[in-house]
Amino acid sequence: MSGSYKSRPSSVAAIAAIIAASCLASACGGGGSSSTITVSNSVSVLKLSSAVQSEHVAEYAGGFAVVSGPGIAAIYTAAVQPLLRGVGSGTSSTGGTSSTGGTSSTGGTATACPAGGTLSIAVQNPGVSNLADGSTGALQTGESVTIGFAQCAGKLKAPGIADDAPINGSVNVQVRSTTGLVGSTTSDWSYSAVETAQALTLTSPGGTTVIDGTVGYTTTYEASTGVTTTTASTASTTTTGAASAISLHRTQTAASGVLSGDIAIASFEYTRVRGGTPLTDTLTASGSISVSTADAVLDFSMTTPTPVTISKGDLQGGVLQLTTGDTVETVTLSGESTFDISVSANGQTGSYTEDSGDFRSLIGG
Repeated sequence: MSGSYKSRPSSVAAIAAIIAASCLASACGGGGSSSTITVSNSVSVLKLSSAVQSEHVAEYAGGFAVVSGPGIAAIYTAAVQPLLRGVGSGTSSTGGTSSTGGTSSTGGTATACPAGGTLSIAVQNPGVSNLADGSTGALQTGESVTIGFAQCAGKLKAPGIADDAPINGSVNVQVRSTTGLVGSTTSDWSYSAVETAQALTLTSPGGTTVIDGTVGYTTTYEASTGVTTTTASTASTTTTGAASAISLHRTQTAASGVLSGDIAIASFEYTRVRGGTPLTDTLTASGSISVSTADAVLDFSMTTPTPVTISKGDLQGGVLQLTTGDTVETVTLSGESTFDISVSANGQTGSYTEDSGDFRSLIGG
């Protein structure tokens, strides 16, 4: 079976409610008990296996996976990029300050975002230099920095974010260690840090999405190739190695009232490799995803067996795989306009061709 369903609501809550309603009306049946929907205390537990016969479930599960995997990974890596600006070909900042655009920002200096609003960087703890001559890069060991977004539009390029979507909230970065002149384009460097999104809010005409959560990450730069590699995980975000999780909360006003829903991402890991000539930008990600509203729950694991490629914040290619105990859903990204979905469960298969623009509506409204 194939097709593209165009009249789609754009909130997590509305989507889950409609899927639940259609499944409870037997639209998601077939193939035995493994694809049935169980109801407990008025909460519908949606099974991924129902995607064999329900294009709604297949598409939205795939959409949640794209947003929660490559989408969140791209947002987290893009959010800390302003910390590396201003170092250029090897000039250093001094006095223990971070910089953006060459401007010292210990006091939270604000700079204009490309499509409106402002971005500010404030240093709470200046840290110490790791270099023999005392010079400092964009970041120093022990430094604590907060990046604040105030109606900032056009700064974060990531799947699921409209170019003109204003962003509010903040990201805090605790620098664990540094090697070399961090941010230089002429010498190798690396740093490890803990990044926490604090009510990072994406606003659109359709509603708002709020992102919270912490990852521990390491970024390395190889001057000979111009390639930057970031590896991150929620598994080790503090000195004690305590696990964390990423959460997305979506609220939307609809004709029936205010709808809300949540996505929780546990055991989250990702790697982003960007740079080189010609420029390449790839992401791999994995995690356990749970989508929930007052009426419905959908759980699955997500991996990227083929790295996802990104250009100007948009998905260009790659493969995502969603799994549960009895189901495998494969989402193949084949360009900016369409993607293919194949679902196998209990000896049955289903296939669909969808509009990739619908993924953006899941988070960006």
